[in-house]
Amino acid sequence: METASSLADAKKVMIFSANTFSHGMYYSFVDISDGAFTAYSQLGYATAMVFLDSDNKYIGNLCTEGLNVLPLSNLSDGENTVIDLSTLTLFENHVLPKHDPFGNEILISSQEIESFKAIDAFYGSLAKNIDTDNNGTPDVLTHAEIVVNSMMFIYGGLWGIDNTKAKLSDTTKMNISYQMHFQGGTALTFSNGDISLTGPADNPSANIQKVDFRINPNDGVGFYSNFSVADNISGNAMGPFSSGLYTLKLDGSRSYSIYYSNISTKKNLILEIPTLHTNNGKVVSVSLESKLINGIIINPSVMLSSMVIQVGLKDNTQLPTTPMTSATGFDSYTFSTPIDISNIKNIGVTYDDLLGNRYLVNWNQ
Repeated sequence: METASSLADAKKVMIFSANTFSHGMYYSFVDISDGAFTAYSQLGYATAMVFLDSDNKYIGNLCTEGLNVLPLSNLSDGENTVIDLSTLTLFENHVLPKHDPFGNEILISSQEIESFKAIDAFYGSLAKNIDTDNNGTPDVLTHAEIVVNSMMFIYGGLWGIDNTKAKLSDTTKMNISYQMHFQGGTALTFSNGDISLTGPADNPSANIQKVDFRINPNDGVGFYSNFSVADNISGNAMGPFSSGLYTLKLDGSRSYSIYYSNISTKKNLILEIPTLHTNNGKVVSVSLESKLINGIIINPSVMLSSMVIQVGLKDNTQLPTTPMTSATGFDSYTFSTPIDISNIKNIGVTYDDLLGNRYLVNWNQ
């Protein structure tokens, strides 16, 4: 998409956030009138703001303390919080507010800010993905948007039980498998599974593989598809994708340019460590301890949007559970019916961060 050069040219602001991992992005547009605008966003998600001129040319995106997003989860007045950014200044493609909401309206620690910096490059690159088909119009206006996220499959270690603490796998050698997850708007589809991915443009990989896909998986999403890249170093693990410009093709002919930013998972991995609590040999609840990979305890509501506890049983079935959110809290989950501990094969803790990336962490006994 073409760019404009002055903040004085800004006529509208595009607001977007990760709705949920499986439901694409939340978008809205607000007009700038007399040099001011008022916007609303979703509580519990990271929100980005992109400034456009009257021809939808990209000017810049809001940037505060090096972050391209506002993590709207732990707020001073909950859903009633009002943030006045005050005067905005354009530096390169960063729109800098005079008022810093971090530590004021947005309750977040310096460590949590640093962790966000490692993964919010996704939102910085997303500003470049406004017009993936390069027709000069923001894709969302024609429901042709494409959203890309990361999926990480991780072996966490051994779960805790009652007074026995969980045992983490060696974090210096933790084996993480990666997938790139694409979601397309409702105007996008393809036939006979004809979707492919190539890139990055400056050093194309020969090992990109399509994992799966689905057409019209739910309301607001036209398709999703996952890709992996074979990692010759780690054997059967799916290695991380390199940052850069990728080309997604539908039906072999329609091409979309996607910028992807790799995230520093091993340095900033969020760990939700489970401990099972029993009564007479039956598991009644799970408590969770939230840490970064370096051992620093964090407030999960600042970093996560949702979580699901998945109980794998020895008959290879899975016990259904109710998703947890910042509204319910992420500290513990109580099962509606206690589970015989001898029937549990593994515990999966799946969670989405505020930027829409998904972590699937498996724990054994």
